[in-house]
Amino acid sequence: MIFYCLITAVINTVASIVLGSLAVMRRRTGGPNLEFGLFVASGALWSGSYALWLLSSEPESAVFWTKVLSAAAIFVPATYFYFVVNLLGLRRRRMIRAGYGLALVFSVLSIASDMIVREVAPIGGFPFWPRAGVLYPLYLVFFFSYPLVSWIELYRAMRRAAHARRNQLKYILFATTLGFIGGAFNFPYWYELPIPPVGNGLIVLYLAGVTYAIVGLRLLEVNYVITKIAAYALIALPLSVIYPVVFGGLLVLTSEPSTVVLAWLLASVPLSYMGVVMIPVLRRRVDGILERTVLRPYLSSRERLQAFLGEISSIKEESQVYRRAAEEVSGALEAFSVFYVRGEFESDLPIRAARLVPRGLLLPETMSHESPIVRLLASRHRGVILEELRVTDPQAWEAVREEKERLQFEVVVPVQADGVLFGFLGMGARARNQFYSDVHLSLLDSVCLQIGLHVRARQIERRANQAEKLISLGTLAAGLAHELRNPLVSIKTFAMLLEENAGDPEFHREFSETVMRDIGRIESIVGNVSAFAADQKVAFSWIRLEEVVQDAYKIARSAFTDGRVEFDFEPAEVPLVHGNHNQLTQVVLNIFNNAVQAIAGREGARVSVRLGVRHSDVFQNAVELRISDNGPGIPPEMVKRIFEPFTTTRDTGDRERKTGLGLGMALAKRTIDGHNGVIRVESELGRGTTFTILLPCGETRT
Repeated sequence: MIFYCLITAVINTVASIVLGSLAVMRRRTGGPNLEFGLFVASGALWSGSYALWLLSSEPESAVFWTKVLSAAAIFVPATYFYFVVNLLGLRRRRMIRAGYGLALVFSVLSIASDMIVREVAPIGGFPFWPRAGVLYPLYLVFFFSYPLVSWIELYRAMRRAAHARRNQLKYILFATTLGFIGGAFNFPYWYELPIPPVGNGLIVLYLAGVTYAIVGLRLLEVNYVITKIAAYALIALPLSVIYPVVFGGLLVLTSEPSTVVLAWLLASVPLSYMGVVMIPVLRRRVDGILERTVLRPYLSSRERLQAFLGEISSIKEESQVYRRAAEEVSGALEAFSVFYVRGEFESDLPIRAARLVPRGLLLPETMSHESPIVRLLASRHRGVILEELRVTDPQAWEAVREEKERLQFEVVVPVQADGVLFGFLGMGARARNQFYSDVHLSLLDSVCLQIGLHVRARQIERRANQAEKLISLGTLAAGLAHELRNPLVSIKTFAMLLEENAGDPEFHREFSETVMRDIGRIESIVGNVSAFAADQKVAFSWIRLEEVVQDAYKIARSAFTDGRVEFDFEPAEVPLVHGNHNQLTQVVLNIFNNAVQAIAGREGARVSVRLGVRHSDVFQNAVELRISDNGPGIPPEMVKRIFEPFTTTRDTGDRERKTGLGLGMALAKRTIDGHNGVIRVESELGRGTTFTILLPCGETRT
């Protein structure tokens, strides 16, 4: 037991110095720095004196160090009360002064008289345990009364506080109770009561808990931590008394010191081994039981948010993203949620989705970009528990307090990407007085970041589409100007000559034919442009590409015959594809017409068609349609632009031989894209051209 008490005393001393320094360094401005420093300093002095007392070999030195530790210990409740009062912002100057005054009196009496420490005597294996003096009962009354008042004030403040603040105060209250219970185990031996000081180890947890509450505020969910600490204590405390029990039993059974020491050394080996082996096993078992029972709601909320993170990228509609996100975060954390996100060309932030909004709470339809909360998030770029600002940043707290209370937000998280703030997620208080942990805040940050990336991607996509439309419009305008100029010039020329040839019937006939032909040409141009610009939705069904090829050939057969072009088609058994029969027939027909026009009249002219199934870099399974000709090929610079509007290898100014506008391949590309397929072209000058179409397929074979 002496060894146990000595080790815990050393640990308490070091912990008091380290943890107190940590708190002061982390809170250099604002917060209860000085008060907490005094508190841990008194604890460090008590623990250090306690260790030196245990190391004493003579009664005189033992008496001296027990008087010093008693003088130091009496300042612990006074400094603790001072710390709590300042933490809560209370005005208790008289009690503080009285506390320090009484502590000073008891400290002087402890050092200078025997009214606190009367003497030392052996008990429970300790050779020099102190005996209580005549004023020691008053000493104990003071020692416990100030912590009791502190607990009452903490409890009252905790009941009034909002969630984040309540979390902090609850942690301090729990840690304080734990520490004083541990320290109280030292007092029974003063009155020769057979209760050993087994609780000294709890004082470390006491100091760590209070320091955590000041420094960390929210490193973990308080209920989560309390539950696990309590469970581990049930394991650690019984194991911690094994050595003292064994040692005490040996001391009772034998009076030979050498026998006791030898037995102690022999017993320590298996006991140490058992501690090393069993504690990790028991801890894992306890963790498993806690995660399946008490901690299940806490862990399930984390799991639900983590699962939703993987789904965000698969949601296409932006409005659906906000709706689903509001449902998921509200469902996981049991709190109301609302998304305010601005549009691409908006400065203010309209409401996009809300969930579980309390009755009577009127949320504004739009948040100004000058809102204190918006400005706070724009400067911090991370989620904020607003109540924490009261301690961590009083100036920011004053700026957002009125808006926070009006909107009842507990947490606000920015929706952002690439350093641009698009909006934010606001969340209210959780059900059943639950708290937002650091893990929850981190997950909410991740959710909102994913939403911000989604918004950013949609903006880039819209801008790319707009740029593409402008490019297409420019190409379309240039092509139309060129295509319409030729028929209009001919009509204008004949109109200018009409007056000079008013009496010439032959001129009238030729004029009429030319006008009708060129008006038909203009109608054809307008029709093709309309077809290219149209974005009509058509019905899809499971179709056979073999039938598509055959229907396209039936329409183009006369062109093949007139151009003396051989048609080479080998039907194959391939799966069905999901598409529109008429649209795909038009695509194949356009390729046939282009091929025939390129090779008509050439010796051995041939168009070959092949069907097959392949695994591509785009699809796992696809039907491949290859259409090849043995014509002159397409120049490389034209291959790159073959699917652009008004791209053609024929002379656009030859009105007599003109058979197309260069829109056929652009229409084909649009159609195949609409079928979620791919169309490619390969061409070699003097060898011919091959068009390859890949379409995703089903499992059914034709």
